[in-house]
Order: sequence, then structure tokens, then C-alpha cells
Amino acid sequence: MSEHEITAGLSVSVSGRYSIQGQQALHGLLLWQSHVNAQGGVAVEAANRRPVRLIWYDDFSQAHRARTNVLRLLREDKVDILFGPYSSGLTMSVAEIAEEYRKVLWNYGGSSDEIFRRGRRYLVGIASPASDYLSALPRWLAEECPALGRICVLYSGRGTFAWHVARGILESALGVARHSIHLVPVNVPWTITRPFLVSSAVSLPRLSY
Repeated sequence: MSEHEITAGLSVSVSGRYSIQGQQALHGLLLWQSHVNAQGGVAVEAANRRPVRLIWYDDFSQAHRARTNVLRLLREDKVDILFGPYSSGLTMSVAEIAEEYRKVLWNYGGSSDEIFRRGRRYLVGIASPASDYLSALPRWLAEECPALGRICVLYSGRGTFAWHVARGILESALGVARHSIHLVPVNVPWTITRPFLVSSAVSLPRLSY
């Protein structure tokens, strides 16, 4: 590793359950690396720019692999910048390591409320908490579909992300006080991990998210 360059590392899901999103994240960071280096690198001081080198390892969408990769990045590669993985579960699995090593974890891919509730000092998040994702929906439905009387939210019972999205809908609906609302966890294997909503009203089609 050159002392002149800045190293940025991440564990990323190039394969496995989150491979599509993981590859998208990796391509985005590789584009960032190319853009920064084309500008001469990162400006560390007024007259000193340093090139960036991205180091990444596939975690196969598995928490234990993500932890192993992050430990390797910190212990062996000694990266200057640590990016988080994609998904709330994988992010939570490596956040404690970042705390232990006092390394800032740049979290771009995890938005479960649980990530931000544990008082972590070395976690920087850029995404809205999951409970905010669809919190405006019940009020919008009340205005646009006044005949709507019941909302049923089906969400994946796996992990915490989908539950927090569903909880945000519930809390918002209680504030609107126009609908009866039902949260239904689906605890069987399926490919859709985001919540989706079924609305019951006259001539109202099913809404999916």
C-alpha cells in the first residue's frame, strides 16, 4: 500500500441474496473512485491531493462473511475509509466492529431504525430511517381515497427493516384516525422483502410497494 494514496474499503454483496443491490453499490463506488482520481485525487491539504484506491471483498450476502471482511480491511489492509455493506442486517453485523476499532462506518445501505438506536458514535448514516419511508401514505390515502376504510400491510418477518417500515405506516395511520389497520408478518420464504399494502375500498385497486 502506498503512503501517498487513500484506501477505502468495503464488504459488499457481489453474490447471494443482495447481489443486485450490492453490485449496484460497488459500481457506484468504483465510479466515485474514477471520478475522484480523474480530478487528481482527494484534497487533503490545499496543495496536496491523494489518489483513492478501493478495496472490496464479496460477503456473499452473509453476516459472518461481512464481519470477516471488515476485520480484514481494518487489520490487514488498514483502510483509511470504511464503507458499510448493503442491507440493514449486514450493516448491523459490522457496526459493532467499527465501534470497537473506533473507525467511522459510512452507512449507505442500511436504514432499519435499529441501526440508529444503539448510540453508536462511529456510524454515519445518509438514508432516512425505515419508519419514515411510507409514513406519509395513510394521510395521502385519506385525502385521495376517502372511501378507504381498511389498510392491511404485509411485511417480511425476516430482519428488522420491513417491520420498521410497517410500524411507520401504523403510527401514521393512528394519527390520521381514518382507517382500521392490520399488520401481517409473512414468515415464509419469498423473494420480496419490502412491505406491500392491500387497501380495501370501493373501486380501489391493490397498491403494491
